[in-house]
Amino acid sequence: MELHAAQSRTTPLLLHANCLNINPGESPPNCQHPRTRNNKMADIAASDLPDVLEKASLSAPSPADVDFNAIRSCMDEFGFARVSGLYSTQEIRDLLDRVRSRFNPQLDRKHDAKDAEALRNPLQKVVVGGITGINSCARLIRTFFLPLNGPDLFGSHEIFKRLARFRNLLCGEPENFAVDSDEKGLWTASRIHHYVRGGGFMAEHTDFGTAVAAAEAGFDRFAQVILIISQKGRDFHSGGAFIRRGEDRFFYEDGCQSGDVVIYDGRIRHGVADIDGGQPFDFNSIDGRLVGFATLYKRFTNTDSQYKELLKGYTG
Repeated sequence: MELHAAQSRTTPLLLHANCLNINPGESPPNCQHPRTRNNKMADIAASDLPDVLEKASLSAPSPADVDFNAIRSCMDEFGFARVSGLYSTQEIRDLLDRVRSRFNPQLDRKHDAKDAEALRNPLQKVVVGGITGINSCARLIRTFFLPLNGPDLFGSHEIFKRLARFRNLLCGEPENFAVDSDEKGLWTASRIHHYVRGGGFMAEHTDFGTAVAAAEAGFDRFAQVILIISQKGRDFHSGGAFIRRGEDRFFYEDGCQSGDVVIYDGRIRHGVADIDGGQPFDFNSIDGRLVGFATLYKRFTNTDSQYKELLKGYTG
């Protein structure tokens, strides 16, 4: 079965609970492209700060074996944590091979923000340029939406279910919360982000989703959870994900391998610097940076009055 072809020329409005202790009603901060920030800021590779990466890292063979208190302490101290052992490197390299072999650029689509339900189906969505509204952040990215109740296009369902269970335990929820069905008005938006070689990026930002929805669902803490699929130094060589530490950008991926899981505090500024910006750009290629997410999104239908209100602030 092919990815859903949701025809449109507009970019998406996503409403998701991926923020950590952000007060309801708080407005999203402005984004900055990495090339427009204070010139005093330095780029620091994880290899240059091995003590930070080491202190922020732990290992566990399954979500149930993770020391979540240690993760929370790492995020409080460093802004992020890294967990290895939940996936083997080979398991995730095999996933990467499947994505590469099954990728079809002709399935790329823009997403009509008015269609809240399109993301509930397999969708190969592209966002290019700046957007406004709830997700005000410039980016150049392709996203494969791979809902867990749909066809398993890349053989990734069990991988994402493990990631979702890890997310749930971190947030203090039952292990299988919203994994197989909607719960508390939320669903698991399992997906792969692709930042194409030659300039794929996401401007510096903080994660701002529906803190109100998170509070209504009874969650006391949220963090963004990322599965490292491609590996810096092997699949791409410059740019990549960073978090802001004071005046500096800390490129934590420099010390990560395929299969690592990174958790960061969504309140801190972070982004994705241009991926191999000096290389030729080819959006028909699957080369570049790929990462996985299993974020909780709020369940909307196209007729929801709350969703229509949110669309008033969206211009595409």
